[in-house]
Amino acid sequence: RSFNTRSIIKSHSGSMYAAGYFCDFRIESPSYCDYFVQKLDPSGNELFTTIYERLDTCDLLLDMVQTRPNKIMLIGWTCNDTTQNNTDLMFITVDTLGNELNRIVWGGGATDFVSSGVVVGEDGDVMMTGYTRSFPSTSSGRTWVVKTDSVGNVKWQRTYSGVVGIGSSQARINMLNDGNLIIAGGSASFGPSSYGGDGSLLKIDTSGNQIWAREYEVMGGQGLWGVVGLENGTIVSCGVTDGPSGSQAGWLIKTDENGDTLWTRTYDSSDETDYLRNMTVLPNGDIVMVGFGRPEGQTNQDGWILRVDSMGCLEEGCWTVGIDDRTINERRFAIFPNPASDVVRVRFSDSSTGSSVGMTIRVFDGVGRRVWLQTLKQVQGDASVDVSGWAEGVYLITVTDEDGNISAERLVVQHLP
Repeated sequence: RSFNTRSIIKSHSGSMYAAGYFCDFRIESPSYCDYFVQKLDPSGNELFTTIYERLDTCDLLLDMVQTRPNKIMLIGWTCNDTTQNNTDLMFITVDTLGNELNRIVWGGGATDFVSSGVVVGEDGDVMMTGYTRSFPSTSSGRTWVVKTDSVGNVKWQRTYSGVVGIGSSQARINMLNDGNLIIAGGSASFGPSSYGGDGSLLKIDTSGNQIWAREYEVMGGQGLWGVVGLENGTIVSCGVTDGPSGSQAGWLIKTDENGDTLWTRTYDSSDETDYLRNMTVLPNGDIVMVGFGRPEGQTNQDGWILRVDSMGCLEEGCWTVGIDDRTINERRFAIFPNPASDVVRVRFSDSSTGSSVGMTIRVFDGVGRRVWLQTLKQVQGDASVDVSGWAEGVYLITVTDEDGNISAERLVVQHLP
């Protein structure tokens, strides 16, 4: 017997609920898994566990959300056709005592899969992401977003054929502070094997309209599986990437509000396999990520919890050392004076032509907060940044051109006595 916990939430009342799927491997059938939900006290002790069973099916839960004060939706999929291994979506709505209120199975004639959901709006509607081979019928699958009401009735669904890497079995959707949604993924091949290709982010509005899509690569294959929007509009996302020796390393990337890379970090690239699956951001800006690690040559794996500061550093100040460890291209600008006390001038590498077109300057302080943003449609000569009112310390200046190429330099602000 096996309990696989996939989701945990803190309810509106403060209680904690964990949910996942329960499998009995003693049954000689491919249909042996059912949903379960547990209620926990503040110390993590089990108050009750309820299993939601169906005969002759394999039901796997991947996420849950609280849609109303007394309603929790369990989100997952069911394998009704065990010969073809086709899957449909299944939503079970329960009350806070674990009693089943509603059950909906929905999908097309091929594999349809969702892995993550988030509540949008005051009515308790849910938007979720995954992949589909049914809408339209395709062998390769498409990135998929489904919107339901608070008990799982489907309102609409949309696919995104031009977005590579989003529709994996680990894709995650989250709400941004501007009211839009961000989806993280990372598989070039749609399906349960969710590693390979480039890490990807997709931003959509609550009607499913695409705002932008970006792909990110460090080396080899990578995937992004956790994503959080920050108050200043920036986005952090974690996952896995190939390390220098071909092993897999935990991966953290930070982008601006348009998806342009600000910096990227890797962790524990010396081991054979290190995955970061989900994340949260603490009130002080620290980032906590969870996943698992498997040492080289071993088949067992251990849980992994990693806490870093707002710049992705395990040790304070790591971001001021070796800017080349980021996915930032060759230098495209210079800053002077540095250190500076009042005005910093930014000179672009093509300033000999007399103008710079389509440049965006961003400045971040030592804890990753953006303190300056300026987009230059056309600049004659140098650009300038007034730092006279800034606190003393080390800042990061990035310049993004109209093609998305990013360069960065450190700036020291030091006021004269």
